[in-house]
This record gives sequence, structure tokens and C-alpha cells, in this order.
Amino acid sequence: MAKTPPVSIAKQRLLDRRRRLLERRPHRSFRLTSRRDYVRSLELPGYVALTAEVLRVLRSHARTLWWLVGVFALLAITLGGIVSQATYSNLSDVLSGVSNQVFGGQVNQVGQASMIVLALLLNPTESLSDVQRLLLGLLMVWLWLVVVWLLRQWLQARRPRLRDAIYSAGAPLAASLCLALLLIVQLLPIGIVALLYQALASAGMISEGFGMMITGLLLAGSATLSLYWATSTLIALAIVTLPGTYPMQAVRAAGDLVIGRRLRIMLRLLWCLAIVAATWAVVLVPIVLLDSWAKTQWAWLRPWPFVPYLTMVMIALTGVWMASYMYILYRKVVDYDARA
Repeated sequence: MAKTPPVSIAKQRLLDRRRRLLERRPHRSFRLTSRRDYVRSLELPGYVALTAEVLRVLRSHARTLWWLVGVFALLAITLGGIVSQATYSNLSDVLSGVSNQVFGGQVNQVGQASMIVLALLLNPTESLSDVQRLLLGLLMVWLWLVVVWLLRQWLQARRPRLRDAIYSAGAPLAASLCLALLLIVQLLPIGIVALLYQALASAGMISEGFGMMITGLLLAGSATLSLYWATSTLIALAIVTLPGTYPMQAVRAAGDLVIGRRLRIMLRLLWCLAIVAATWAVVLVPIVLLDSWAKTQWAWLRPWPFVPYLTMVMIALTGVWMASYMYILYRKVVDYDARA
């Protein structure tokens, strides 16, 4: 009788890791999973209630957070991470010309201002160099770490200073950058489909009707896939701030938290993004209109980059809001599991 060859230590570790993963996560990709195996209970506040709780926490520490927004905006402007006034003026002229050509001049000033705000929201770093984009990305990761550090202290009834957060929150910077890189990779399907659409549209291969429908379906599918992947990674960005946590440990822990609950968490992430988009529209559209009117009345105001500066402040406020929302949502999931 032939003897079974011994299993190497490395292979045995891989087999043990796979077995533990299968025990923790009963769902298998591209396979129908029984409802009794994938349903996990999770009680979360409603969309409005969770938003109100995040706003209540932010409002109770508004002074510290406004100082943080000011420091971030000042650093970003100093490092050149801001759209220049010339680029903003060119963007306004291009969108005005597009509205006249495509819509026959039927788009009013509010519509043009809305298109400008949408362009700034989707790509606020269009005119920046690669080095400036890198520095701005590092600043965004730093802002995330500082906000999460402050929230962790505040939820433990502590009263830290902003100076303490600035000097203490950067410990998991390397681990957070690894997860940020993973998040960028997970968002690649949207970018690939967008580039494919741009190339086909430039070649005249996409016309109205069936081509636009197929393109819309591809964009919706890629966005859904990216958001599906990014849901656990965003939770992992909060977990990795715990002392001594490595990136892959945070990814595995986040996967265990969201398994069977991904849709409920994903919908709240979409709600968070909808609030961001609505806030940008409500705040920046009147400012763009006021800026355009004022610069037509007084020519000496034209060189002043009021909208780019305010855009940087909005980026800082958006970072604070999303970091706070994500961390409080993560705490809700963890607290529920602790009570269960």
C-alpha cells in the first residue's frame, strides 16, 4: 500500500488558512448560497438617524474640526494642490461653449454653474502635476487618520487637543497607504470603462440608442463591482488605525464584518456620497454664480481665485464628513457584534 507523501509546512499553512476562511465566510462567489448560511443580523440606525448622529458628533467638536479644515486647506494651498484661476476660467469658458453648441444656448447660468461644480467634484485636481497630486493624496490620507484618531478619543469621553492628533495620528500611515492603493485598484473597473467609452466616442463608434444603452450598462456594472469591493476596504481603513494592525489583517477583519451585510453597508455608503454631492451643489453653485456676477461688475476681481480656494475648503470638509461617517458606521457594526 502506497504511503501518502507528507505535506510541507507551507502547504499545510495554506490549507489551514483556506479552511478557516471557509468556516468564517460561507458564501462562495458565483454559487447560490443557502439563505440560512449567508443571512447575518445587523441593526443599524436609519439613513437620516445615522446622518443626524454624525452631525451631532461633529457639531459638538466643531471648533477643533474647523481648525483642522483650516490647517488642511492652508497646507494644500501652500503645496500648490489647488486649481489655478486660469484653469478655472478656461473650464468656465469651455463649459459655456459646450452648452451653446450642444444645447443650443438653452442652458441658463444655473445650469452652467452646476456643470462647473460637477466638473470640480469629479476631478478637482485636473490642472495639477503628478507631484502635486501625490502630495494632495498624502494630505487626504493624513486628514483621514487625524479625524479617525480624534473620533476614537471623543467616543471614549476624552478631550484631546488638535496638536496631539496631528502628532499622534500618523503612526498607521504606511498601512493606510497600502489600503489606499488597494482601493485605487478596486476602482479601476470604472476608469477602464470610462476610458473605453472615451476612445469609442472619439472614433465615432458610439451613437445614440443601442450603443449608449450598452455603455450605460457597462458603467453601471463596473460601478457596482467597484463599490462592492470598496465596501470592505473602507471599513478596513478604519480598522487599520488600531495599534499593531497590519493591512491584510485589517482587510480580513473587514471582510468578516461585512460578509452577509454588504448590501446594507453599501447603501449607507451611497447615501453618504449623495449627501456630499447635494452639499457641493447647494454650497458651490450659488458661489460660482456670485463669483461670475462679481467679476463681470468689477474687473479687478478677475485674477482672484475665490472659487478654487473655496473648493479646497469643500474638499477638506468632505474629507472630515466621510471619515466621520465611515468611522461611526464601523463602530455601529462592531458594537452590534459585541452585544450579540
